[in-house]
Amino acid sequence: MNAHALTLASPAANHHILDEKLSGSIVAATTATPRGPPAANLGALSALPVELVQQVLLDMDLRSLANFRAINRRAAHIVDSLPEYKAILQHAPNTVRGAAAIRADGNFTCRTLHTALRTPKCESCERNGEYLYLVTCRRLCTVCLDYDEDNQPVPPADAMQWYGLDRAALDGLPSMRTLPGAYSPMASGIAGGLTLIDHNSVQGAAREFHGAQHELTKFVFQQAFDFRNALNKLLQQPTTQLYPPWHQRYPLRFVAVVRVPWLKTLQEAVWGVH
Repeated sequence: MNAHALTLASPAANHHILDEKLSGSIVAATTATPRGPPAANLGALSALPVELVQQVLLDMDLRSLANFRAINRRAAHIVDSLPEYKAILQHAPNTVRGAAAIRADGNFTCRTLHTALRTPKCESCERNGEYLYLVTCRRLCTVCLDYDEDNQPVPPADAMQWYGLDRAALDGLPSMRTLPGAYSPMASGIAGGLTLIDHNSVQGAAREFHGAQHELTKFVFQQAFDFRNALNKLLQQPTTQLYPPWHQRYPLRFVAVVRVPWLKTLQEAVWGVH
């Protein structure tokens, strides 16, 4: 039986994703509504039409948007009146809460998030996508979540080892910090505070770092060859218990994932099969 059939045969399986780790304090910190009418203005920004300010806000990353929203009640009112932002908080609030909790809210804009929610299909394969990978705001189906390693964030040390990068090459790539808890269908424990970097972005940085695709390919194949030799040596030691790298790192693909609906319109959300 193929991977697709295996995955779809048990849709009720608990993947233990980020949703379960979002506490009430995180909810309050990221989506609380200020009390009372605005008592102050926005200074020089008050001279601009509200519609223009809102268009600028849509293209702010979520962290900058939250910082603007926290300036005063007037700023919060303008942000909260954005139709796209209202729809996100009404139908998929864990996207905002989760991104802030894992410090991925500086990686993408409000407009990008809304566009992802308005798109029902997995970005990798065009199946129905009911998950959102918050490091890069990428919509995923169950199959790609389970089996596509490109959707698995990686520790910086692994990125440097696998692709021959130095630390400077990783600076500025989309990253996150883990929340502690059990992740994946195996309910594997992950410590909090681990820095992880988007795998796709690491691969792009590696191509740029090595200067050509064939140079990167040569390096990766050499790494695989070295790993195989090391594995053969370990296999000659009967007392050694081996865990393949994919098994150790598999739970990491669930640490930045929340379940999301398809926003059919600003007012209507569809969950599950679209």
